[in-house]
Amino acid sequence: MEITCLAQVLIVGVYWAVLHRYVEQRFAQLQVIDGYAQFVYYRMIIVHSVPGFVILTHLVTTRAVLIPGHSLYLMLFGMGYLAINYMGTVYRGNPVYPFLTWTDSRSAYVCLGLGLGAFVLYHFIAMITAIARKKPLEQDRKGYQLLE
Repeated sequence: MEITCLAQVLIVGVYWAVLHRYVEQRFAQLQVIDGYAQFVYYRMIIVHSVPGFVILTHLVTTRAVLIPGHSLYLMLFGMGYLAINYMGTVYRGNPVYPFLTWTDSRSAYVCLGLGLGAFVLYHFIAMITAIARKKPLEQDRKGYQLLE
């Protein structure tokens, strides 16, 4: 649940903040040569919106609380994803994402920014869910320590 929550927040945020303009440009180019391009465009919107809505609904309608100490595992998951993204870019010969080309130090800064942003965002969501459920963060930490 925690990985899904953070991943969907990042996916929806990055798509709508950065990638949607790129998708619109590509759609305009493809629409000229492919009458079915509109379906790909709508699919991109659905794929990058509906899961975020579902996870938001899940957080609002359940008693799920994100545990702040689990952010370490999420960072490891993110590093694994970035390694796969790098290998995919090298294998394909072109970037998976236009903002993550792996050709200069800019990609490292983008990764660092996404990682720090994800870390802060995860802790913010954990704090909000704990407050919303009237369950103090300290209690979450104690519960987490018992699991170690």
